[in-house]
Amino acid sequence: MSMSSLEEILVDLNQRVFDLDSSMSERRGELEKILNNILENLDAFEESWSGYWFKSYADLYFDRLQKPPPSALIDPQRARLFGMPQGWMRLDSSKVERIIEEHCKISLNEIREEIYNQVNKVSEIRDHLCVELSLIKGQPKFVDEVNELEDLEKFEWGVSASDFVRYRQPKNLVGSLTDIQMGLDVPPHIQYQATITYLLTKNSSGLDFIKRAKKLIRKIQTRENLSQEQPVTLNSIESIVKICNSFHTVARQLRQRHSSRDTIIIEDEYDVQDLFHALLRIFFEDIRAEEWTPSYAGGSSRVDFLLPREKL
Repeated sequence: MSMSSLEEILVDLNQRVFDLDSSMSERRGELEKILNNILENLDAFEESWSGYWFKSYADLYFDRLQKPPPSALIDPQRARLFGMPQGWMRLDSSKVERIIEEHCKISLNEIREEIYNQVNKVSEIRDHLCVELSLIKGQPKFVDEVNELEDLEKFEWGVSASDFVRYRQPKNLVGSLTDIQMGLDVPPHIQYQATITYLLTKNSSGLDFIKRAKKLIRKIQTRENLSQEQPVTLNSIESIVKICNSFHTVARQLRQRHSSRDTIIIEDEYDVQDLFHALLRIFFEDIRAEEWTPSYAGGSSRVDFLLPREKL
């Protein structure tokens, strides 16, 4: 795999994710507020609801969506003998939806379509990212990143409505044999609540994916940069060690010039620096002389040479 090709892929992916996030962030926040407002308005249905999942009572709500007084609470056994207390009305899912939409001045179908369109765009980026980054699979240095990539491949867009309904459904049911035999039904407001929760989590899942995608791209970039720098640093250290090991031999050889010509004689540290600097030029291009080191314990010192590219 070409290092430059991976770098180009990461730059392209990073830009795509950034552009997508920028184009959606404001509207995503607005949709979240709308959906949370709907959930708050569903509290009135929860308070006025009969409280039963049995088919005979699941769709019963008290008059004007008010909390029923104790005298109006439903007792299934009494209801079969004496009839339902006054004040109860039946609301199906379509009526619950119409009441909410009129009160909140929204169209659930329009909101649903908008969120689906946004998630489809994020999903396209997900698919593109997973294909482009598949080239890191099988490389030992990217083990953690590959695991994160595989998690993104299986990324789920929100909590399903059916999962929410199962969460709300009571684990233990108390009722007569007749009620149990008739079976259960999802209360209309809970079914609507499940739909809104699904849309809310689907809307926020786009942001969750974008955060995880950005994090993965950064990790791969960091890992790749480190893997490229490490061989350079090791080779540089080896070159410096070779200069140091051969320094004395080179200095002695320079004394033996043809016809006793002028040469450098090592007498003090400045002579050592001049010769060492010249030998460094064999392996390194950018050599900075006499650099200050960072301060430590209130003081700082100079180093003879700095190799900025090699960070030595």
